[in-house]
Amino acid sequence: MINEETYKIVISGESGVGKSSIMSTFVKHNFPEAFISTIGIDYNNKKFITKFNDNLYHISLKIFDTSGQKRFQNIIEYYQTTNLDGLVVVFDVTNMDSFIRAEEIIERSTSHAFSDSQIPILLVGNKIDLFEKRCVSPKFAQELATKYNVKEYIEISAKTDKNYCEEIFTKISQLIFESRLFEVYIMKEDSISSEEEQKNIFLKSWYSLYDFLGNTIFCSCK
Repeated sequence: MINEETYKIVISGESGVGKSSIMSTFVKHNFPEAFISTIGIDYNNKKFITKFNDNLYHISLKIFDTSGQKRFQNIIEYYQTTNLDGLVVVFDVTNMDSFIRAEEIIERSTSHAFSDSQIPILLVGNKIDLFEKRCVSPKFAQELATKYNVKEYIEISAKTDKNYCEEIFTKISQLIFESRLFEVYIMKEDSISSEEEQKNIFLKSWYSLYDFLGNTIFCSCK
């Protein structure tokens, strides 16, 4: 029997970093040669089978590719901070401005998250095939991930290897799966604590009633 999971994923980053190329390569197995800027939000759906904890899972991804243009900021922030299961933040390793933008996105997303819940985030450095133009080092990017408690940072070239794109969505799916297991564990711990607290409250109430009755009987017998 194959288990089923459905995740809502948002891809975010500066315009031109390769978000649409990553999604197109993963969903359609086609790398778009011409650059066309996303207007607002683009949506795609993809299903695949993977293995978590030695069990097979049928994963259904709802993928939202957000525009990097500032004029769509309100729409983008809505998708980044509400009702999503995982966030993929992409920057161009040859563009320092896109790296700064990636930090802004992560910072906003973590500040909007509930205090007891961290949205799984995957940081992605794209265009590593352009090694001669690179200005963001792997160490620098990893320091950013560590700063905001981002669990994974990976580097890819969406243009030269489609397997990189598959790795992105497998990784973010795994992070979401693990975060849900953690939430279930916390809920179980909370339920146990609640049961113990209720039991203690019951015992305290019983002893209080017992003391009250004892004092009442003692007083009536004087």
